Amino acid sequence: MEQTISVKELRLKLPSILERVEKGERFTLIYRSKPIGDLVPHRSLKLLPKGALKPWTNPPKHLLFSSNKSAVDIVRELRK
Repeated sequence: MEQTISVKELRLKLPSILERVEKGERFTLIYRSKPIGDLVPHRSLKLLPKGALKPWTNPPKHLLFSSNKSAVDIVRELRK
């Protein structure tokens, strides 16, 4: 449910408003009787399906690169 809140009220109650936003509530900010913006929960990685990032955090072994040289040495060789 979206609620309206004045900028003054936001300043006075910021910690409690932030807790409510974390829980999923949405607010429209009002300044001088005009809507100026929305305060909404940030899209989080928690919203991704379980295991969606696994290929990035744990790539298959055949895609891994191994070398006896440091990354700095490899980059220097590539720049020559």
